[in-house]
Amino acid sequence: MTENNTKLNMHQQQKSNHSAYVMHFIQIIGEDNMSKFRYLLLCAFMVSIIFLGSAYASEDLNQTDTLNSAQDDANLKITNDSQTFEDIQTEIDNVDDGATIDLGGNFESDGSEILINKSLTINGHSNTTLDGKKSSGFFYLDHIQKLSVNGITFINGKHIGEVTARWVGGYADEYTFTNCVFQSNTGRFLEISSKKATFTGCSFINNENDLFMLDSNELTVKNCKFIKNTDQLISRAKTIDGCSFEENFAQCFDLIDNAQSITNSKFIGNYYMGYHLLINSANAIYNCRFESNAAAEYMIASAGKVDKCVFIKNTVQIFNKCNALKNSRFENNRGDIVASGGSVANCKFIGGKGYNIYIKASSITNSYFKNIKNCYIKGKKLVVKNTDFINVKGFVSTAKIDRCSFSGSDMNVEANSLTNSKFTKNIFEGYLIDAKTIKNCRFTKNKCKTLMLSAKTVINSKFTKNVCKGSLAGISKTASNCKFEKNSFAKGISDAMVIGGKLLKKCSFKSNTGKRGSIVRDANTINGCTFKNNKVTKCGVGTVYFVKKVLNSKFINNKVLKGLGGAIDDVSIVKKCIFRNNYALAGGAINTIGKFTIEKCTFEKNKVKHSASAIFLSSNPRKLNGLIKNCKFSKNKSKGKLNTYDTPYKSYKRGTIFAIGDHKMKITIKKCKGL
Repeated sequence: MTENNTKLNMHQQQKSNHSAYVMHFIQIIGEDNMSKFRYLLLCAFMVSIIFLGSAYASEDLNQTDTLNSAQDDANLKITNDSQTFEDIQTEIDNVDDGATIDLGGNFESDGSEILINKSLTINGHSNTTLDGKKSSGFFYLDHIQKLSVNGITFINGKHIGEVTARWVGGYADEYTFTNCVFQSNTGRFLEISSKKATFTGCSFINNENDLFMLDSNELTVKNCKFIKNTDQLISRAKTIDGCSFEENFAQCFDLIDNAQSITNSKFIGNYYMGYHLLINSANAIYNCRFESNAAAEYMIASAGKVDKCVFIKNTVQIFNKCNALKNSRFENNRGDIVASGGSVANCKFIGGKGYNIYIKASSITNSYFKNIKNCYIKGKKLVVKNTDFINVKGFVSTAKIDRCSFSGSDMNVEANSLTNSKFTKNIFEGYLIDAKTIKNCRFTKNKCKTLMLSAKTVINSKFTKNVCKGSLAGISKTASNCKFEKNSFAKGISDAMVIGGKLLKKCSFKSNTGKRGSIVRDANTINGCTFKNNKVTKCGVGTVYFVKKVLNSKFINNKVLKGLGGAIDDVSIVKKCIFRNNYALAGGAINTIGKFTIEKCTFEKNKVKHSASAIFLSSNPRKLNGLIKNCKFSKNKSKGKLNTYDTPYKSYKRGTIFAIGDHKMKITIKKCKGL
């Protein structure tokens, strides 16, 4: 107080001297300039007041800094090296609930844990370390409201006994550890019952046995590192974010037992033995990386949603169950992938030895499968859309496939609906496709026994340069606006490129070849189709065989080198068709039996080796009864004669039409030209 009075007297003396100087100055300048001087005097007075106030403020500020500094010194209670846990215990016992304790230096265990029975904040300074000396844990929380621990390293803690058997245990409503390090500890780390727990920026290194056995309603683990620990790391967590798990090992527990959300984290080189898992259950896994992990059973037993994750070089089955898989990449894994019950979207599955994929989902969209040895995709209501399969072996059984591509694969594809898709250079020992409806699809350079086992309807699709040991396509109802070009087929005489179909409409068959069989067999009606440059090289039964009706169609330059009926073999009704430059042993255009009608057709430049350059008719095994009406015959040519062996026959226009057989033959020809 005396010091402040002295300072005040000094300021008053300075003010008095200043006033005398001002009066002397007034006398010098005179009365005329008095007005101007008064203005200057007022300004000078204001400056003096501001200066005086600043001086007092500076004095007060210096006093506050001193108090804060004294307070900081009071918080740093323990700063010497080689102190003990008892020193920390003493400090805790002497502070109030809610206090802050600042520690600096090293503290060693004296054989007992530190009892915390009040809410505290404990801060570490200058590389603060708590050393359990392999003789005790660190903290026991005795039903407190809140604990916050910051910047402390915990080493050599040990699980001793069963009552307080943990590094940190007890009960707290809420506790947090921030920027702490836990290293070379053994036994249970945490067995704290709490409503809320948070770990941020912590590191867990070379600890043995389970780290977390938690009973917390809300656990958050953020930006933490887990390196070379053994057994369980996290029992239950609401959030795991920005963490890394590297080279951890377990033989008794799972790495993570349960988590609601795992995000932005890395799992690298972890190994789990027996029936234990990397992650037992997680509701959501987002933007995580799993690389070179191994386990005896599963890496992730059950996952709700997996999004933007990467799985590389893992040697364990990745999922037992996954409800939704999005925007993720699987590459060079050696374990299986199982996803069931939900959807797969924007994912890539690439390579790996001993690598199987089992997907039972509601949808697969915008995804990519490549170099997969065994891929099994199944679902009664499954929709596969905008997905590529490259060099994949296995099968797909779905409700719908749309805008997909299959190339270089050995796959069996089953679907109720197959649309807007491409199949290129696939190889399969059995059948490639079994679909009820095929629309706007392309099949190119595939090799298989049967390309398309059975389809109810095929629309606007193209089949090009496919090689089939058996038939190319089986059709039960309709094929329309389809193109079959440069395909090869058939080992047996009963095979054909296309089998069945109630109606083939506006389809084209060009430059297809077969050793045996026919191009089309067992169709009910062919309408508006074109057959051009097709060839059967060995035993054949006609380009089209065993068909009821052929209408408004063209047959040009087709050849059956060692069979009958260069265009059609065994037909009931032919109307408004054109036959040009077709070839067979007999019946250059048509070979048929039984009852038939051929009307308003054109036969031009058809050829045979023997006889019946246009039409060959036989009454064996049943009587022949046919009508040929309003047809045109021109420049059809027989190179030889047919040996009848004393069998009754009829020949028209030097063998243009030739009929033979032991049964009754009734042939009516009306209004035809060229006969």
